[in-house]
Amino acid sequence: MRSSSGELQNRYIVEGNIRLFGKIFTTEFTLSKRDLMKNPVLLGRKLLSHNFLIDTALTLQSYTFKKIIKHNENRYFK
Repeated sequence: MRSSSGELQNRYIVEGNIRLFGKIFTTEFTLSKRDLMKNPVLLGRKLLSHNFLIDTALTLQSYTFKKIIKHNENRYFK
């Protein structure tokens, strides 16, 4: 596999689950050292291309969605 800088790298590939907007998706993750990077995990094109429409002007939407759901649960289950 090639890094973004074009350097050839060997990486392990693991399968895992990720929860986005209340749904669980199974996808593959490649393992690489990301301790100096801004984001600890990157979501790949394979996962995103079939399930989502990406609007780069918006951020933290899954987190916002989680807060809305939690607020509604608190309202109905007191």
